[in-house]
Amino acid sequence: MRALAGQFLRFGVVGTIAFVIDAGVLWLAMGAGVDPYLARVISFVPAFAANFLLNRAWTFAQKREQRPHGQAARYLAVQLAGMAMNYAVFAAIVTFAGEGRVVALAAVVAGSIAAMGFNFLGARHLVFRPLA
Repeated sequence: MRALAGQFLRFGVVGTIAFVIDAGVLWLAMGAGVDPYLARVISFVPAFAANFLLNRAWTFAQKREQRPHGQAARYLAVQLAGMAMNYAVFAAIVTFAGEGRVVALAAVVAGSIAAMGFNFLGARHLVFRPLA
């Protein structure tokens, strides 16, 4: 149980780093006049990359495959499902609360929290599963 708690804590640290990247890109894109819904899609890409690389190197390092392509593909599938949940929460908040950058940042927080458990379980059991 202690190992699981440590792994979840590392996952949270990595998620926080990815969140900062996600929110920063969103903030910059919206500041440049990009629609918040499109800006959110754009901000997913660098956040996903950082999230995968850091989780692979640190959170789930003992379960790393030699060739990362399979893990990256599985991670993308899990993250896209998680992103769908995240984006649904984000879009609902922005739709009902307004399209300002502060509202959008709050919506990113809410969406990230909503998808965190799903993303952790998917990463742990589908992506970085024990090596055979």
